[in-house]
Amino acid sequence: MKRIKRDEFEKKISLCLEAGDTVMVHSSLSKIGYFEFGIQGIIDILENIIGPNGHLVMLSATYSFSNTGIFDYNNSKAETGSLVETFRKNINVLRSQVPMASFVSKSEQFTKRYNSYLDKSSPMMELLKNNAKILLIGVDYNKCTTFHLAEERLKVKYNKYIEFSGKMIKDSIEEHISQRYYVRKDLSLMKDVTHVGQHMERDKLVKKIKIGDGYIRCFEMKVFDTYCTNELNKDINSFIKKKI
Repeated sequence: MKRIKRDEFEKKISLCLEAGDTVMVHSSLSKIGYFEFGIQGIIDILENIIGPNGHLVMLSATYSFSNTGIFDYNNSKAETGSLVETFRKNINVLRSQVPMASFVSKSEQFTKRYNSYLDKSSPMMELLKNNAKILLIGVDYNKCTTFHLAEERLKVKYNKYIEFSGKMIKDSIEEHISQRYYVRKDLSLMKDVTHVGQHMERDKLVKKIKIGDGYIRCFEMKVFDTYCTNELNKDINSFIKKKI
């Protein structure tokens, strides 16, 4: 596992982000290497680069809610990696009060309650409105949840709406909570959107930077959403992973 120094990471992230950016981050730090300056150091670098007028947003999913029926606002761990979990615990970080797919940010704008990704209050729609960038650290395009927008917008037949209900615990107060989520009918069905990212790379719309054992990729969320929509318009099943 390669060791990543602070100045190396900061230099490469600076090639992707700038002051005032709104950025949605998906990550798998282990795919990059060992960060000598710690996970909190990564967050500090991201926030320092985008500055006080920028917004850092992450998906703090708790998919286990579908089995437990319990969403603890303060204590349910983010099931989307150590970077998200560390950021979630930072001072002044808010979390959207929804089970399954909550988001974390220091801005209320990206942590409102919502049901569908396409709701006006949805963090995803707010990100689009703010011309957000997507930053992938050590993960590929399949981890970029933005592709679900196109699936829901075009109502792919392999998904359906399911209402997930249970209780939310916040500051020792319990309340009923639910989320209408657009999910696969068959959970064994695998999806693959790497070809969308490859088309964007071909068109030079992605900053792809080698670091450690993996890559950092950065691109505009609106562009990825457009490419995903175009792919589904050409072939509504183009995101289904072909069996070998």
